[in-house]
Amino acid sequence: MAESEARNVELELAGEVTAAVIDIAIDHQALAQARAAQAIAREVLGVVERRLAAGEATKADALRARVESLQADQAAMAFQSDLAASRASLNALCGGVLPEVFTAAVALDNLPVTSLEAAHATAENQHPQFLRLQAILRLRQCEVERERAAAYPDVTLGAFSGRETDSRAVGLTLGMDIPLWNRNQGGIESAFAEIARTQADLAVQQAKVFREVDGAWRDYEKARILAERYAGELRPVSKEALRLALGSYQAGETSLLDLLDARRTAQGVESALLDAVRQAHAARIRLDLATGSFAELSAGTTP
Repeated sequence: MAESEARNVELELAGEVTAAVIDIAIDHQALAQARAAQAIAREVLGVVERRLAAGEATKADALRARVESLQADQAAMAFQSDLAASRASLNALCGGVLPEVFTAAVALDNLPVTSLEAAHATAENQHPQFLRLQAILRLRQCEVERERAAAYPDVTLGAFSGRETDSRAVGLTLGMDIPLWNRNQGGIESAFAEIARTQADLAVQQAKVFREVDGAWRDYEKARILAERYAGELRPVSKEALRLALGSYQAGETSLLDLLDARRTAQGVESALLDAVRQAHAARIRLDLATGSFAELSAGTTP
């Protein structure tokens, strides 16, 4: 029981620390995206100002581009604050031993495919509650054997010696109680009843854990597939669309609104991708907690 409780505490702490590390990595990536968006907004502003000076753009366009640039600056500062808060949370979990500024080197794109059957098997083999009940079941089976042994007669050995007038007698005695009516059937039946009760508890626990595993696995697969789609399909297209839109605006072929729309679309895809990655890692942590075994996290903290 004590070992099972200790393992539960260990898993919960591992889950909290892992979640904190992932938050830092996500916020660091979000800050990098914000700074990239900031650079693009400044580039757009520079193009608009050059076209304004050449009489090819309106003052309204220049003001609109400046607002976009200022908003990008504000977003970058907000993500910087989020990152500092995430670092402080992990440092608190670690007892304040981490430096003020550090980076969590996590492979955020490490989202391995896992089957539901494999997750069930891991839970059966490693979940603390399963292990506790399986240990109790083995104990109950030993109790059955002990009760069965109690039904057999006890053998008692003894010795005697005696002297008569002309001889001395020495010998051994063997005593055996024959249980004609009491074969310890009550004890054996009680032991079997305890086995049945433990097996029922194990079945209930299995159903509960499997429900948690199933929900976490479905959420993980949904977010993982979505992240793959954004990274493999939508991100390249949105980046190319932004590149073409910027070139077209510089050439005077499209309006500023078309360029800003392409920029926001690309930024939205990056944000949605990062959100899908965050959801996938959160679901993976839930899955690891539900199975009782954390997957190895490729992470480290560097100044």
